[in-house]
Amino acid sequence: MSQSDPDTVLKLLDALHADYPMLHKLIGDDYFDVMGCRYLKKYPPAENSIVGFGEHLSDFLKTEVPYTNVPSLAELVDFESALRQSINAADTDVMKPECLHSLAPDAWSQLAFRLPPSLIIIKLDWNVPQIWAALSSVNDVSGADVPEPVYKSGLWLVYRKMDRTTGWRSATPLEGAALESVYHGLTFSELCEELCNLVDDVESVPQIASTFVRTWVEQGLLSLRQ
Repeated sequence: MSQSDPDTVLKLLDALHADYPMLHKLIGDDYFDVMGCRYLKKYPPAENSIVGFGEHLSDFLKTEVPYTNVPSLAELVDFESALRQSINAADTDVMKPECLHSLAPDAWSQLAFRLPPSLIIIKLDWNVPQIWAALSSVNDVSGADVPEPVYKSGLWLVYRKMDRTTGWRSATPLEGAALESVYHGLTFSELCEELCNLVDDVESVPQIASTFVRTWVEQGLLSLRQ
């Protein structure tokens, strides 16, 4: 694949556009093409394939002037990557709410869960989910009510919904810590013990943990660990 061939360049730019449509919409055709050509020069495809061509775009935007002056651009790429990875993740059987409702109270303590491959936990320092949402709702950015970048650090969950569309929402640091405990295979009882180290009112921990679990099950974020 000759990188100087115009047809090849167009194919690679089209691949970037397909992977990062909201970035393309935000900065416009001309600026996107200039950025894409600079990116191609620094990160030429290793093989004669466009597959994975854009995987270094976030690093490129974080390190190359003038893109470093707008750090929200790299985070928009990170967010779009998470959305794409989530929707394309392998299928897994998730726990249904009715299964959770049928459990006897004394069965909860030894419950152990798995997180589905479609769940991605991402830390963002800017309001790029809101920017992405505004961009995705319009065809023409000019005159559209797209938020300006605002520093707003926090955790976000990206996941595939039951209807196989992509969902995303913010998460508290406590919920992030709880999900990490689930990832490491802790039972519900052990999860509660971990949360006791993170909250002042330890008597509220069982209610906090059960609320997390019910929410995760309703959103298709848990499978039972066998």
